[in-house]
Amino acid sequence: AEKQEYIDSVCKNDYLISNGTLLHFYGSRKNVVVPDGVTRISGAFFNNESVEKVVLPESVETIDRGSFDSCKNLFELTIPVKVLNGDLFKNEKKTILLSVIDEEGNISKHIASFKEEDIFNNRGPERLPLYPIDKETTNRFDNLVSTGSFDGYKMREDWRIRAAMWRLNDTDNPVEERFKSLFASLLTDKVNKAVTYAIEDESPEDIKVLLDVGAINDKNKKRIHKKLIESGIEKLQAILN
Repeated sequence: AEKQEYIDSVCKNDYLISNGTLLHFYGSRKNVVVPDGVTRISGAFFNNESVEKVVLPESVETIDRGSFDSCKNLFELTIPVKVLNGDLFKNEKKTILLSVIDEEGNISKHIASFKEEDIFNNRGPERLPLYPIDKETTNRFDNLVSTGSFDGYKMREDWRIRAAMWRLNDTDNPVEERFKSLFASLLTDKVNKAVTYAIEDESPEDIKVLLDVGAINDKNKKRIHKKLIESGIEKLQAILN
């Protein structure tokens, strides 16, 4: 009976769980919610090519190093702050949408970048994911968004575009003028991609940002308005009406 229960848990739920440790996810789903009660993640998503979003429960106490390594399509991760560290992706530089659950159960969303492991110095604060939480990390993060590579972190163009719009929308932690002009140049140069991401995220705030920084202007406004109409998302169309 015990053996049958083990087989059912793998075949029916796509999870291999042993004594509270998630050892492997066998499914092909894009969105994965790890069952409550799992206390450890041990390589479960290593080399996974299907998963895009993972939600970890607050019961998780430990995440083994590299558990999300080579999870190349991972776009969004929800994780308790107590297990947040830079070892989730030890062999690659990675940027994701990170939702952090604090001790009170509140969730804050960030765009965060992870460093590739340095075999000579792979522990401590320098291995923490980089996202704006104070003046120092905000400055480093904005440098990364501006240049694509900074202080051992690397951010692809698609994430730089998303991050620039996200930061310009951040009224609690405003962007410094020197970075604002750099972000504006990036968004103006890549306005078509920026509009595509705004449509994907159904974000009128991003369209407003593109207007504010001059990325959407008299030269392209008509074309972009047509693109918004084709999207069928009225709240985006209304910004340019």
